[in-house]
Order: sequence, then structure tokens, then C-alpha cells
Amino acid sequence: MGNVDPIHDCMVTRSADEPPGRIRSKRDRGFTLVELVVASTLIVIVMGAVYSSFSVALQTWRGGETNYKTYEDARLVMGLLSRELQGIPPSTIHLFNGTRSTMEFYTLASPLNEVKGKGERVLWVRYRMMAGRGRTGGTLFREEAIVTGPLPAPRRPGEPVDMSRIKKGPMKRFEIATGVTRFQLGYYWSPLIRASMHVQPEQVEMFVEDRVRAALPHGVGITLGVYDESGDFGESTFDHVVAFRGITSRLPEALREESRRLYP
Repeated sequence: MGNVDPIHDCMVTRSADEPPGRIRSKRDRGFTLVELVVASTLIVIVMGAVYSSFSVALQTWRGGETNYKTYEDARLVMGLLSRELQGIPPSTIHLFNGTRSTMEFYTLASPLNEVKGKGERVLWVRYRMMAGRGRTGGTLFREEAIVTGPLPAPRRPGEPVDMSRIKKGPMKRFEIATGVTRFQLGYYWSPLIRASMHVQPEQVEMFVEDRVRAALPHGVGITLGVYDESGDFGESTFDHVVAFRGITSRLPEALREESRRLYP
């Protein structure tokens, strides 16, 4: 066989208005309209899938960040309250006061105000919530002051406590949780049960009060609601009970009478 001429082996085209001396290969032509439409459609589909995946990943990340902050705030509040309530010295149980939404007491703990130095000090501590505007909740504050003088001795029954004798340093306020929708406190008292070595005591219900003054209950129940878009009704609720292991106050007289009636 003879040599094949490469010029005549390739396909050539000539347009009607093109000069006779100009030859254009098929590979030199541009894209047709159909090819451009198909390519654009494929690009739109691919970019839409990428954007959709990115949007889902971003929403998941934001939801995780929101849940992390919610649980982190709840863990901080419950841990801090537990440590400080367990640090109440027995000599200050007559200085404990609490309502449904506020609690103040004296404890042996490290101050959050580290400017005054580190290490455990006798502190006056108060927890209270300040309501916010809108549905995103308010702010839970912790207030502290270092006790700089002696504390009044335990009172006799019926004798008021002279709080004016207590000397404290400057009060400092700290935000320990934001977006708080609920901060509720309950004060638990154990009923009087006659113990017996031969009879196992039955399970009894604790008395719960919504207010206590100048007495340390047997336990404190804490309910914390934090704003959470992913939670039920936009709120996640956390419950915790702190039971005191040390000395507590006697059962109030009104509860003693009820305890005798229920558990003779």
C-alpha cells in the first residue's frame, strides 16, 4: 500500500461565505446551542446539589452549637449550685433564706471574682433570675461577696437573726446563664419516721415548701428551663435535687404536726 496523505485523510468543511482558499477543520468549530444548554443544565444540577448539601451541613452545625450552649449552661448552673450548697458550714444553716425564684446563703467556696485571690473563702452567695424581653428568656445571675467579719451565732428558737452584724466586702455580679425561661426552687423536708431494726420503713413522700427563712432544709430542688429552638415548645428543662449530707435544720413545727398526722 502507498503512503496515505494526512491532508486528505481528515474531514474538512467549507462555509458558503468562506473564501475558496480557506479550509477549516471540524475540530476548530465552537459549541452548538444544544451543547451549551446541556452543559449549563448539568452545571446547575451539580451546583444545586452542592448548595443543598452545604445548607444541610450548616443547619446541622448551628443546631449542634445551640444544643451545646443549652446543655453547657445547664451543666454549669447545676454543678456550681451543687458545690456551693454542699459547702454550707454547719454554723451558718440559720442564715439560709430562699423563695420560689431566689436563694441566698453562706458557703465556703472559691470566689468567681479572682481579683481578690484564689482559694476558698467564706462567701455570701445569692442566685436570682432577671426576666428578659421576648420569648428567648432572661438571665440567671449569681451574686457574691466575701465575708470579712464574724457571723452571728445560731439563734435560739423564736429569736430573729441580726443580719446587720455581718460584714461583707463589695458585691460582685456574674451572668452564669442566658436564655433562661424558668428558674424554680423547691425546699425538701423529710418527714418524721420512727425507725425500727425489725421493720423496713416504707417509701414516704418528702414535704416540699416554696419558701424557707432562717433554716436549712434537707434538700433543694432546682428546675432550670433554657430557651432551645430544637426543644419542646422552644425550651429544654433540667431538674436536679441537692441533698445535704451534713447538719440541717429541724423540721418546721407546721410540718412536724403534719408528719405526725401522716406517719403516727
